[in-house]
Amino acid sequence: MKRLSTAALMCLIALTAAWAAGPSIRWESTVHDFGAFDENDGRVNCIMSFVNDGDSPLVILSARATCGCTTPAYSKEQIMPGDTGHVEISFNPIGRPGRFDKKIYIETNTKPSRSTLTIKGVVIGSSNTVRSKFPVDAGALKLRTTVIPFGEIEKGRTKSMFFDAYNSSGDTIFVAWEGMPGYLSVAGAEDFVAPGDYASFAFSFASDMTPLYGIVTDSIYMIPDTRRPDNKLKVTAVGVVKENFAGMTAIQRRNAPVIGIIPENVDLNIVARDSAPIKETVTIRNHGIDPLKIRRIYTSDPGITIKTDKTEIKKGKTGTISLVIDPSAFTGKAINAKVIVISNDPDNPTTSFRIVGELK
Repeated sequence: MKRLSTAALMCLIALTAAWAAGPSIRWESTVHDFGAFDENDGRVNCIMSFVNDGDSPLVILSARATCGCTTPAYSKEQIMPGDTGHVEISFNPIGRPGRFDKKIYIETNTKPSRSTLTIKGVVIGSSNTVRSKFPVDAGALKLRTTVIPFGEIEKGRTKSMFFDAYNSSGDTIFVAWEGMPGYLSVAGAEDFVAPGDYASFAFSFASDMTPLYGIVTDSIYMIPDTRRPDNKLKVTAVGVVKENFAGMTAIQRRNAPVIGIIPENVDLNIVARDSAPIKETVTIRNHGIDPLKIRRIYTSDPGITIKTDKTEIKKGKTGTISLVIDPSAFTGKAINAKVIVISNDPDNPTTSFRIVGELK
């Protein structure tokens, strides 16, 4: 093995020393936790210090935050070897209730040049700020709404939605749920919300767990604080379950069932409000080739009872919808009810007819 000459060794040491020379930054801490504080207290500030462990002056070139609510300030003077410098960071909580975690990037003439600082904490919102963002009062827990709107869901699929809440108190709140239907679930049977913190409850709607098509709605109950189990808040979950026809072939489309409804509207003419329930019938015909499957027939209007004699109608055949209308269940001067029919007709899966009449 060849040995390095003394001159070569000295040269290598000099080169290593030259490479290692320069400023070096060492932060006393890169994270500051403000803890929980009131929004009304206004801006909060902290100082994050560092030491120049190098052998030449250290200079802060720039400092920037990821959010306009956070402002870093620093001295542009050189920090000599062995000396201490600092960055002062200010956070504005106005209009920002809840937990926060902000990054501040510091660029210096060191290697590496970037340092990342973090400030975090929890803002306990003022009553005005909380009310504007979470208008529903459930005691210490405030809610954006009491409705979970899932929108349209294809049959056989699961869709998730978040239900937001905010803890306006200084205590941890434990939340529970009751009356959950089989198709609906929420992540965790019981969850806690820290003081001044947000919570997003993840709800899932499993459409294959309900036999219904069309509008599916249920009321569940939220216990906003398990220390008061009798204090329950009704929350409404609503979704629209629809059939997925995307996978049909051209032949299946050509042979698909075609729904027809006769008459298009049921006109009761003039009806006495105190008259006996009225019976009417509507005919469903399959104008297509494959069997027409009736998924559901329903109405959201009161005083109407609906029955059908068939749930599957063959090519060219008909089925009957039997209606019983109770005039006394309607308010106002007229009957104007909508009946929805859902079928496996891919071009017209949801159709409807109206029941109309004048009340006297």
